[in-house]
Amino acid sequence: MEAAQTLRDLIEAYDQIVEEGKATIPLDHNRHAIEVAFSKVKPFLRRQEARTREALQEALSQALDLITEADAKGWFTHCGYPPPVLDEMAQ
Repeated sequence: MEAAQTLRDLIEAYDQIVEEGKATIPLDHNRHAIEVAFSKVKPFLRRQEARTREALQEALSQALDLITEADAKGWFTHCGYPPPVLDEMAQ
C-alpha cells in the first residue's frame, strides 16, 4: 500500500510542524485533513455496497489506493498546514 505509506509520512511530517509551533491549526471539524479525505473515500465505499467485514476491508483498501500524494498535500494545505519537505524530514 504505497499510498497509505505516503499518507502516513505526510501526517507524521505535519505533526512535527505543529509540534515545533510552525503552524496553528483551527479547531474546525470542516477544516481537518481527515474530514476532507473522507469526502473522497466515502462515495467510493457507498458505491461498493460492501455488506460483509471482508468486503468492507477490501473496499477500504481500494478506496485508500485512490488517495494520491497530491490529494494529501492539497488537503493539509487547505486545512492550514504549511507543506512539509519530506526529504528534510527523513534526515
